[in-house]
Amino acid sequence: MRVNYGWVVVAAGAVMTCIAFDAFGTYTWLYVGSFAVGLGAVAIAFAFPPANLAIPKGFPA
Repeated sequence: MRVNYGWVVVAAGAVMTCIAFDAFGTYTWLYVGSFAVGLGAVAIAFAFPPANLAIPKGFPA
């Protein structure tokens, strides 16, 4: 049986949000951090070449 531990990540995110808000008193740094993670994801996506989605010859359309 396969167990899904995604709930741990969700719970950790909520706890970390509370800790960050208590430390800084604002959500600004959470937005900045989320934006940085998003930019990192875009950079990783652009690092890989695009997939070759051409239909091979002889393949029925």
